[in-house]
Amino acid sequence: MTKHPVTEPRIPLATPREYCDHVGITLSQAAQMRYLGTGPEFIKIGRRVRYRWEAIEVWLEERTRKSTGDDRRPASTTPPAGGAKPDPWGLTRTSRRRANRRAGVA
Repeated sequence: MTKHPVTEPRIPLATPREYCDHVGITLSQAAQMRYLGTGPEFIKIGRRVRYRWEAIEVWLEERTRKSTGDDRRPASTTPPAGGAKPDPWGLTRTSRRRANRRAGVA
């Protein structure tokens, strides 16, 4: 009989609902962040999405600030296609236009 080494108990993966409840966002916001690549790393198992709790905590730690002026966003090192300036908020041209329309800006 072979003996298996004792391993630490595994922490279950977080579902999108658990992740959203933990950080205080909606499922739609989490889906948008996955699409844009701005949220924590996630795992796809078939059609299911799961998050490692460690990845969530790392993602939160990267966003921890001491003041509203503390801006730690890394500068984009890759210039966008066509020589356009990178958007500091990561918005696409369409989402920027949509946001301006909602705000009543031309």
